[in-house]
Amino acid sequence: MNDEKRFTHVFSFVRSLENNNKAVWTDRYGNTSVIIGKELLSELLQEWKRRPQKYVVLSTPIIKNKINIPLNYMFERGSVKDVSKILSIGGAREHNIAKEFINNKQNKVIEFITVPIPLSNDSFGTNRFSPRYGSVMTPSLESTYPSKIIIDLDILINIPVYLNIRGIGEIVGLYYSIRDYYSVRKLSPPKKAINNIEYDICRLIEALRIRKNWLKLLAINLIKKCFIMRVFEDHQIGAGGDHLIAYGIEHYLKSTNKPFEDFSHGRLVYLGLVVMASIFPEWEYGFFSLKNLINVGKNLNLIDHKDMELLVYMIRKGIIPIFAIKTRLQRPTSLSAISQARIRKSIGRLEECIKKHERGGIR
Repeated sequence: MNDEKRFTHVFSFVRSLENNNKAVWTDRYGNTSVIIGKELLSELLQEWKRRPQKYVVLSTPIIKNKINIPLNYMFERGSVKDVSKILSIGGAREHNIAKEFINNKQNKVIEFITVPIPLSNDSFGTNRFSPRYGSVMTPSLESTYPSKIIIDLDILINIPVYLNIRGIGEIVGLYYSIRDYYSVRKLSPPKKAINNIEYDICRLIEALRIRKNWLKLLAINLIKKCFIMRVFEDHQIGAGGDHLIAYGIEHYLKSTNKPFEDFSHGRLVYLGLVVMASIFPEWEYGFFSLKNLINVGKNLNLIDHKDMELLVYMIRKGIIPIFAIKTRLQRPTSLSAISQARIRKSIGRLEECIKKHERGGIR
């Protein structure tokens, strides 16, 4: 299957999901069913309750007051043995723990279900997990894909909007990851794929503006990203330079104890893609221009004036891209080959955006 067919396969899958609210993906890794709707989690838990079995529920604290979940077990890194089912409800932390547990070959899990709450990142649909040693997160390892993904709109609509909106970083960042992926290989991405990704992002931003159907479109865009990485059998196509910069920013700020209000992955990826747009202006395409990305980010509270100044500081000091590249030395990226002249121009573009913001906005 060539690249264009891979993208088309994913796009057909998500269109079916959008139209029918359910779809099943099948490949050599097995089957993953995806379902979107209301009260889905409650129905699942009631079904499990009627048929006693040994299972684990990992739950994020964010929903403890949203739904009454009958917890059989809570576990951290394999404290529960011989579990046949795992239900992971939450964000990166919960799904990370579940995959690390499953990765232990002694744990024969036959069903792994994820319920993303909030829609802030793509961890619910991938087979990657990152072991943590203390406060340090290591490069991701391969585990297993979920057998089912549940998008429960009833719960998501009651989560603070800003938590879900963080997922925009992952979705917009996909464009820059794809560009980076093909650039390193000295190729151009299929134009139809780029057009599709831009079209769906524009639909999502408009849905957010009018506050109609946006949660479903946000979920579908995140699912699209997950299955693009899956069909290519390479997570790097969805975790390129934008992600490296995000890791670099987080690692630098934590290691130097710099004040920073929000270390959420989706928001940091948004900062990373803004830097990518400033470094690689030749990748500008429709929605994906530096000025537009900053405007959208400001409107959605994903980036502010202080963030822009931080990015300029980190680029000027060489923290970006050097610090970013060091976080994942084995990952190919166009950041590895940029010149000082390109870096200086990147700083100039960001500083011009800061000045325009001070004068009343970027248009």
